[in-house]
Amino acid sequence: MSLSTRRIGSLIILATLAGCRFGNYEGTPVAPPPGYKSEYFRAVPTAYALYAAYTDDSIDSVDAPLNTIPTSVTNIFTDPVGLITPILGQPENPIFFSTNEDPVGQETTVTDSTVAFEAYSDVVTLWKDPACQTQVQLYQSGNLDRRELAPFTTPGGDVLDIAGRLNLDLRVFRVIDGDCTADLARLSECTRDDATCTLDERQAATALFSMYTEAGALTLPTAKALSFLAYQVIFE
Repeated sequence: MSLSTRRIGSLIILATLAGCRFGNYEGTPVAPPPGYKSEYFRAVPTAYALYAAYTDDSIDSVDAPLNTIPTSVTNIFTDPVGLITPILGQPENPIFFSTNEDPVGQETTVTDSTVAFEAYSDVVTLWKDPACQTQVQLYQSGNLDRRELAPFTTPGGDVLDIAGRLNLDLRVFRVIDGDCTADLARLSECTRDDATCTLDERQAATALFSMYTEAGALTLPTAKALSFLAYQVIFE
């Protein structure tokens, strides 16, 4: 997997949906602004997997418990999840948004109920050596299965009309490219409380590796040969 020169806005677009009193479902959701419509879809995570790929083209993978899905996903894709869509020709893309206390959203693309969206971060130096670069890549594919479903009653007693079910394959890749052996080896040492590691090195190592080592998808002796780390969440 290679670095992409394409970039679509920010990788994850978080939009605070001011004016929507979801709270802890204490208030009735406010109608969207003129020119937009909002809908709600059941979004139940059914599978979560992590991957570690190497320069020899081998890949290790592991299925992980659903309660360990990253909060960067679960904070947006709540069940149900909202979708706000421009309907009067505005240039904005639709936004999936959470139905929790502080609603945030992520930009997406929906065409005739088909979800297909890609976004890429800037290409940056992984750690110290500028010859080793990294990029985060987000891919979404799926559909809005529009069907009659029972309304969803919130803990606060509000009733949300449900427009259907979200079927979504969400994948996030951390691509690592270039001459990375030295930086990866150093960072892998710093996950083991090496006394020579600085605080910055320990924090960088934890941010890069911990989710994958804790799940069993990555073992540190092999980290110096990584080509990408990835996780996948399936919603149905």
